[in-house]
Amino acid sequence: MGDFSRSHDGSRETRVAGDDRVLDVILETAEHIGDRTSRLSRSVSEGIRAGDALGAVARQLRTLASNTSLEASRLEGSAAIAEIARQMRLLSGQVTALSDQFAESLRSQSVALGELSSAMDALLADTSMAQAMRDTLVYKGRSVESAYQVETATATEARDDD
Repeated sequence: MGDFSRSHDGSRETRVAGDDRVLDVILETAEHIGDRTSRLSRSVSEGIRAGDALGAVARQLRTLASNTSLEASRLEGSAAIAEIARQMRLLSGQVTALSDQFAESLRSQSVALGELSSAMDALLADTSMAQAMRDTLVYKGRSVESAYQVETATATEARDDD
C-alpha cells in the first residue's frame, strides 16, 4: 500500500501542476478573447453611430432633392435643375440602401458578439467550477484520485487477506 502511493506521488504532482497550467491557459485565453470581444463591441457601436449619420445624410439628400424639384417647377421646368433633383434622389436612394445594408451587417455582428460574450461567460464559469472541484479534490497534499487509489488498493488487500 505504501509503495503504491509513493510510486505515483511524482506523476500525481506533475498531473496536478499540469492541470493548474491548463486551467491557467484557458483563463488567459478567455480573458484575451473577452478583451478582443469588448474592443470589437466598441467598434460595432461606433459603426452603428456612423450608420445613423449615413442615414441622416440620406434624409438630407431626399429633402434637398424635393426642394430642388420644387424650385425647378417654380422656374417653369428648368431641365438642368430638374436633372439635378433627379440625380439627388438617385443618390439619396443609394445612400439609404447602403445605410440599410450597413445597419443589417452591424446588427448581425452585434448578435454574434452577444452570443460570443455569453459563451465566454459560460467558459469562465466552467473553468472556475473546474478549479473549485480540483481544489476540493486535493486532500492532505494528495489528490482524491490518489486517495481513492490507495483506498481501492487497501480494499483489494483486505479481500485478498480473507
